[in-house]
Amino acid sequence: MKKETSKSIQVKTKYTEEGYYTFNRVHYRFMMRRKRLWFLLLLVLSIPLIIAYLFEPLFKNIPFAVLFLLCDTIIIIELFTYLIPDLQVKRTLREDASVLDFENEYTFLKEALKVKNSNATQKVEYTSLYQVIETEDYFYLYLNKVSAFLINKKELTKKEKEEICKLLSEALPKKYHYYEKKKFFKQK
Repeated sequence: MKKETSKSIQVKTKYTEEGYYTFNRVHYRFMMRRKRLWFLLLLVLSIPLIIAYLFEPLFKNIPFAVLFLLCDTIIIIELFTYLIPDLQVKRTLREDASVLDFENEYTFLKEALKVKNSNATQKVEYTSLYQVIETEDYFYLYLNKVSAFLINKKELTKKEKEEICKLLSEALPKKYHYYEKKKFFKQK
């Protein structure tokens, strides 16, 4: 459901299981771009090389060591970007199924976002957002490093999507990121 006025765009988004899975995948993919995580990833990937060096007689064949390292890399990347987010969502939904079907009503004003739900109403200045990630299906408005408002773009008209995109990208030029689904996720 949506309602447009001359000064604001209003949209209701119901949190769904698909939305939670998508958010966690986007969140972990974005985290993979962080330098600290790359350092940790490099550290973990160096373990096979250290093992190969220590047990040199077993790894005399250099192509085998390279293949071993490549397999380790693929496993770690898959683990961080697909397995962990999905397991986290399953655990969250098992522990608290009430997060599903939770509905937020967002009103995009010129300088702030008004968020209303059954519990409370709050106003969030755009400049106080940690970052905004836009994908093909959602806008993710991060309040901090780990929590975000999910706005389903299916609930918006093309004009509303463009207006929200313009509003957020102008308000947060260095904190606004767009990711195409085909580059961001594996295609099924």
